[in-house]
Amino acid sequence: MDIRHLTAFVTAAKSLSITEAAKRLYISQSSLSKQISELEQTIGVKLFIRHYRSLELTAAGKYLLKEGDSLIQKANEILNNTRQVQLGMRGILKIGCFTSQLPFMPDVLKKFYTLYPQIKLDIQIYPLKTIEELLMRNELDFGFITKLGQQLEYRQFCSQLVYRLPLAFVLPVNHPLAAESAITPSVLAKESFMVLSQEEPQDGVNWLIQLCQRHGFTPQIAFKSNHFESILWQVGAGMGVSFTAKHPKISIPETVSVVDILDEDALRNTLVIWKNTNSNPAIPLFLKVLTSIACIS
Repeated sequence: MDIRHLTAFVTAAKSLSITEAAKRLYISQSSLSKQISELEQTIGVKLFIRHYRSLELTAAGKYLLKEGDSLIQKANEILNNTRQVQLGMRGILKIGCFTSQLPFMPDVLKKFYTLYPQIKLDIQIYPLKTIEELLMRNELDFGFITKLGQQLEYRQFCSQLVYRLPLAFVLPVNHPLAAESAITPSVLAKESFMVLSQEEPQDGVNWLIQLCQRHGFTPQIAFKSNHFESILWQVGAGMGVSFTAKHPKISIPETVSVVDILDEDALRNTLVIWKNTNSNPAIPLFLKVLTSIACIS
């Protein structure tokens, strides 16, 4: 059944006038009459009793008016949603994050949802390797990862730097240097370091080793963990020192003190990565919102 024929019938059935319905549809009366006749022939029923100046619905016509009107509305909704999908305004966007410590993310999500409420956002926390694997299989649209220092090259995917935070040492609150505003790495040469595992932040341990070696020593790494919270517990207990990104929204327990690192390479960079062959039309929409809010701090 042609949706145009159904629309012609419903319009005529509501006005019970070929003349009035033709005006509403901006077609000639003869074209409207032809479309209604073709519809009657297609479904094999008589829809109108035709009088000289008016129309009267048959029982079948009354039923089709009731059901056909809702069908037209549904068809228009489907077509509109199809256009929105093509424009990236409807669908799903899957995002993988290496860490939950992304201070800009709440504002990005709020603005994106305001602009595109029909696009569902599926956000999960994954290890770096998992993010890369899911991106390769098109099971993620975006990944948020961190890289430390000045080297930001990422060859495997498209990438964009969206946020930058200074790195700082984390010391026990009763440490002799805990009250300092900033220290050079060399003053911690005799300390034990607590760090995240090598495979988690891709270059975390390497970055620390290179930082310390530039300042004349090789760090003693006493403990590795996949969870930064456990590192903070041990630092707070006086078992060693560590480092973290410095931001007011990043929660730090009262048992530790955060002290700036005197080195220009002490930076934590957040990159968004995506696969250049991913055809999800919502990707450029999200990137536009992300660029408008995220900043290089």
